[in-house]
Amino acid sequence: MLKYAISTTSADIDTSFAITLRGSEQECVRRAAALGYEGVELNPTDTSVVNLKELRAAIRDTGVKCAAIATGLSLPAHNCLLSDKEPEKRKTSIDALKHFINLAHEISSDIVIGQYKGRQIPFAEIPDAKERLRESLLILSDYAQGSGVNMLLEAVNMYFSTLMNSAAELGEYIRTLKRENIRLHIDSHHMNMHDRSALALIRKYKDVLGYVHLSESNRYPIGYGTIDFYDYIAGLSNIAYNGFATVEVIGYPSQDKAAAGCLSALKELEQRYESRIIP
Repeated sequence: MLKYAISTTSADIDTSFAITLRGSEQECVRRAAALGYEGVELNPTDTSVVNLKELRAAIRDTGVKCAAIATGLSLPAHNCLLSDKEPEKRKTSIDALKHFINLAHEISSDIVIGQYKGRQIPFAEIPDAKERLRESLLILSDYAQGSGVNMLLEAVNMYFSTLMNSAAELGEYIRTLKRENIRLHIDSHHMNMHDRSALALIRKYKDVLGYVHLSESNRYPIGYGTIDFYDYIAGLSNIAYNGFATVEVIGYPSQDKAAAGCLSALKELEQRYESRIIP
């Protein structure tokens, strides 16, 4: 059986963002547990806003794990990238992500690095940007050694970044880094635009796969869009994936109904997959 988490945030952001549960971190942990989820993904605007004492208490009381800490909402405040041309800006982004690594270590979690990799980079400059990104990631990898924290690199679509939009391309890049704590993060919403077969990709990059977002083509709850999530469930089950698959959808028609409906839909797909392979 796969482990499912739900995306959460304590930030006061527009409801059109595909982060399902809203409220304090500890409140979201307790709601996730009541809904049947095994994990939560945190989306803080900064590590300083997280009440670590209350969060730990909620995790202890419910048994819910922190699947990952996403870093994207902190990007506007820092306005810097790991692949930036300016060394000082690269250092600022590295220092910002070190704080996320520290927080993740405190709650036995990992961090997601999506847009921090790079944004709208001219195509001719991408090779140099990838090399600058490599240097930054290796610094972070060294910093995280021994902490148990993985860096989950997310392939995001071309409207957010021009740097390695395809999960396949990012998977190949991660292999060249040869660091166990740098893993591939796939997202069905972005893959729907840039990758052809989820099933084939999951099998091909199982050696570097570390995290999964399950999100519809239109960001509404599962079943409201056009993505066939059976391929994701089949692929992850086939490789005996033991990480978290996190639901990342708009809270429609309400946060709890969206979260509950997605979990139910995913479990039905798991049952369909299991009934197919059992004689």
